[in-house]
Amino acid sequence: MLAFQHNTNAAAKSELKGNPDIIDLSVMAEMTGNDRKKLGERARKFVAALHKDMEDIEAALARKDLSALGALGHRSKTPARTVGR
Repeated sequence: MLAFQHNTNAAAKSELKGNPDIIDLSVMAEMTGNDRKKLGERARKFVAALHKDMEDIEAALARKDLSALGALGHRSKTPARTVGR
């Protein structure tokens, strides 16, 4: 489960919150020059890609396809670095 939320209340309309133990948005914030719009777009793209990767991982697990699992893990590593250590 991802722990970032997009807060939509009027006082904090575009504030992103995260649990730095799970997702550290400071890495992505630095990459976007702290541009909240760009950060939000990248975060949404990351989440969409993560969902797809998890579906692919689950399918590879069901097939017991270890080479696919290795490739998926390697492919997921670089984007994961944009939201963590």
